[in-house]
Amino acid sequence: MNEITLTLGELGQLIVFLFVCSICVFAIIVLININKTVSKVRNIIDKNEQNIEKSFSTS
Repeated sequence: MNEITLTLGELGQLIVFLFVCSICVFAIIVLININKTVSKVRNIIDKNEQNIEKSFSTS
């Protein structure tokens, strides 16, 4: 019967690898959400550009 042996060093490397992969996935999700938010804010600013300019010019 075949046996699979796993040393503590290999197990530690596996855990670190999985942790780094999960951090990368989390970072990608956060960056996607930030990009969506910035796009929405940019659209709102573009739609209200005249009002914003009017507010700054009167003060």
